[in-house]
Amino acid sequence: MFLPSLDIVDGIDGVAALSASFDSRIMAWEKAEPEDLLGPDRLAERTLVVFGPEGGFDDREAEKLQTNGFDAVSLGNSILRWETAAIHTLSLALYSRERRT
Repeated sequence: MFLPSLDIVDGIDGVAALSASFDSRIMAWEKAEPEDLLGPDRLAERTLVVFGPEGGFDDREAEKLQTNGFDAVSLGNSILRWETAAIHTLSLALYSRERRT
């Protein structure tokens, strides 16, 4: 059975600290290269995906995440609410798991 988890942490430093226990770290970033789309092939067994706040990550936040091993990916040209982006990512994770089994 696959159950995703939702962790609430305090700020970007909390996200960076939490990320150490994951196989893969991804930040959905509006400044990522448009052709660098998030797909099921980018998701490892334990992947942490971070979505920015309304208005996106500021430069300090993006730099902190990249310094801590996060890959910047695009979710496409559409602007998504975080809830929609999370559902999109969960569907990719389920698809990715099915392909591995």
